[in-house]
Amino acid sequence: MKKFLLLFSGLTFFLSSGQDKENLITKVIVVRHAEKANDGTKNPSLSDEGQNRAKRLAEMLKDLKIDEAYATPYKRTNETLIPLCGVNQIAIQTYDAFKPSIIEQAVKNGSGKTIIVAGHSNTVPLLVNTLIKENRFSEMDENDYGKLWILTFRNHQLVDITLLNY
Repeated sequence: MKKFLLLFSGLTFFLSSGQDKENLITKVIVVRHAEKANDGTKNPSLSDEGQNRAKRLAEMLKDLKIDEAYATPYKRTNETLIPLCGVNQIAIQTYDAFKPSIIEQAVKNGSGKTIIVAGHSNTVPLLVNTLIKENRFSEMDENDYGKLWILTFRNHQLVDITLLNY
């Protein structure tokens, strides 16, 4: 998997370097939050397993420069992105998972950027479908924490979708 990400990162850099502003590549990485603690609250933190997954995500994506990060206003989505945002020294911006227009706008404004978004089992597929303008992905199983979508846009047009398990 590391080889794939290194290849992806290198290929994306090659494709986007030397291009004018009208032809830059924008990447959007969409993940579901990592495993949450079962503490009976509506806003639980990550479990130990979830914290380990968040660290794995940061390790897996450490060679990509992340320009913007978005999470819903819940501990578990923010905690999923904290290790990666620490590496990239960026702040996490909040978005409403049921109103993905802020993410759509980030894609439109983000030519040449890499954006990561953390959501929930019932909102991540909705966001991916909204961004690709196609109803391709259905709601995730409540126990599925390991999917990661990489959407690649050129001139605001989708050119690739990669779905990974991590």
